[in-house]
Amino acid sequence: LQPVSPTPPSRVCVGVLGAGGGALPSALCSFFPRVSLDAVELSPKVIELAGEFFDFKENARLKIHQADAVDFLAASPAGKFDILLLDIASNTPLGGPDDESPMLQAPPAELMTEDMLGPSGGHLKRVLTATGVLAINVIASHPEAIKPLKEKLLQNFSWVSSSSTSASFTVLFASDKVPPTASIIQDTVLTNPEFGKLFEIDHVLKICETGHSSYIRR
Repeated sequence: LQPVSPTPPSRVCVGVLGAGGGALPSALCSFFPRVSLDAVELSPKVIELAGEFFDFKENARLKIHQADAVDFLAASPAGKFDILLLDIASNTPLGGPDDESPMLQAPPAELMTEDMLGPSGGHLKRVLTATGVLAINVIASHPEAIKPLKEKLLQNFSWVSSSSTSASFTVLFASDKVPPTASIIQDTVLTNPEFGKLFEIDHVLKICETGHSSYIRR
């Protein structure tokens, strides 16, 4: 048996943009005692219903913010998050190559602007620690639609990874370093079926299922 360290393990600060019913933030806090989490949800009604029906409520490690994700990021201090999960979709239906509708439904265009993810850095990178990980839930009508987003991430980060469960659903990971905190997402979320059930409840990508993974490095 290893002796118990008198120093408690360091906190892992996580941000979830698009809390929805609260399944993902609640699961992260439940599965990982080291996590302290900021959950951001635009709709006050959604927050109210999540608290009423899914017991999604603030506690010592979970803070719920009723805010626009763009405003929240702009107001957040630099280096705040070890992991930032972006799980927001636009209300515009998916189109196709011969359709005028956009081929990318998530993330919304408002979170992919120069202020958010510009070539010289934006808020999505600014709020991460030096070893922080950005995870983006992507919904696309075709795999080709994801390429511009990957390219934009590679302009900002030295490491990009993608995990896809179908042609439409992908999670992109980005970081300037492959840090220990990345294993919270990749080693646990991607391989834990119980965790995946919570993702399904919240209508987010089933990234726990076996899927194709690809890695891109500069």
